[in-house]
Amino acid sequence: MRRYVYIAIFILVLFYTQSQASNISNIKITIVQKQTITLFSEIPAFVISKNSVTISSKLMGYVRELKVDVGDRVKKGEILLKIDSRSIREKIKQAKANFENTKFNYTRIKKLYKAGAVSEKTFIAAKSNFEQAKAALKDVRTLLSYSIVRSPINGYISKRFVQNGDIAAPSQPLLVVEGLNFYQVQANVPDSLFGNFLKMKKIPIEIEKKEINGTPQYVQKSEDPVSHTHLVKIVIPKLTFVHPGEFAKVLIARKPIEAITVPENSVVERGGIEGVFVLDKSNAVHFRMLRLGEKIGNRYIVLSGLKQGERIVVNPPYHLENNSRLK
Repeated sequence: MRRYVYIAIFILVLFYTQSQASNISNIKITIVQKQTITLFSEIPAFVISKNSVTISSKLMGYVRELKVDVGDRVKKGEILLKIDSRSIREKIKQAKANFENTKFNYTRIKKLYKAGAVSEKTFIAAKSNFEQAKAALKDVRTLLSYSIVRSPINGYISKRFVQNGDIAAPSQPLLVVEGLNFYQVQANVPDSLFGNFLKMKKIPIEIEKKEINGTPQYVQKSEDPVSHTHLVKIVIPKLTFVHPGEFAKVLIARKPIEAITVPENSVVERGGIEGVFVLDKSNAVHFRMLRLGEKIGNRYIVLSGLKQGERIVVNPPYHLENNSRLK
């Protein structure tokens, strides 16, 4: 008796499953086709400002009152740091004393020269000494102005090479200020892709998971002998989500290929295996494993598992199973 109950239950379950499968409808189907696809290679890059200024020291001294750090916004004329000016002030004091002495002597000799009491040679020597002392005082006062380092542009600090207490030497870089306008993306393009890059008038660039187009501005034609790359700079539009120093990807087109692709929402996972549901001639669906390649937009390249002209289910419902029949 129990045996017949089990058989009845099995028949009911089978009937229910078949009826459920036969009632599946409103399923979107797409026909697999080959198409010409352009693949892109991603080259790491970063955003820079077209207007970048390296601020160097013009005198020797200790760095004092460093007011900025990397990432800080600064305005043109804003004080960034100071260099200890005690030695310069001492030089000014000496130069000023020398200037006063030579001025006094020049004034005295000038009166005597007009009175005919001294020779023209003596007068010229006194005047020359006075002019030299005057120029020396001006020069040393100019040095004092160099002890206060100001930002030459509106921008932000992208690099800092010193900290308080460091000794600054003439021509030593202190800070780098990047302007806030006219951004560029800088990258080193491998020689194997450089020819492709040169053919592109608009360069796709990915920043913050958003794609924008840039225009090549600077291209280093000669190859770097060590890295076998070419330095390129690409102008990009000023956008609110783009900031200098950010990581970016330059997309360089490769040779177009013929390939089968499937929509991203047609690919499902069953038992840890990726594949799609394929319809046979009787409208029954069968799960088929695929070997997928690169993702382009919202489609995957199919390396193996599908043929042109086959029909697949788009966005298959969770309950869709093998041998389900579609209306």
